[in-house]
Amino acid sequence: MPTLTVRQATPADAADLAQMLNLFDEAGATREEVARRMQASQNALTTFFGEFDGMPVGFACLRLVPHLQGDEPHAELTDIYVDPAFRRHGVARALLAEVEAAARAAGAGGMIILTGFDNEVAQAVYHASGYVDWALALEKRFR
Repeated sequence: MPTLTVRQATPADAADLAQMLNLFDEAGATREEVARRMQASQNALTTFFGEFDGMPVGFACLRLVPHLQGDEPHAELTDIYVDPAFRRHGVARALLAEVEAAARAAGAGGMIILTGFDNEVAQAVYHASGYVDWALALEKRFR
């Protein structure tokens, strides 16, 4: 049986991350773009890989930023994706646990997750992990 591990991604993982990002959101990110974005966001965003026997099968991103309403950082799971062939094998839960541990270690008192109204599968995972409905998110596109 393969071994599931979770580790922090580095810019050296940009090619694997770009491939998974493109499966996740079909934005067409290249290895170079992902490496540049990882570098630019290194003080606010940490990416984790879920791997089976060293093969990346999922990722999750934690955004930690200071804010004016308190001294602890604002923590948000910004993205999580698991390759469909590896879903229902504990990858999402392991990634979520690692993101939560990193948020706690940074001093965050909690974490928020934004997901689509129709993403019932993800919502079920989040609810089973102790998350509750909290707010309505609004968006305005500028282009």
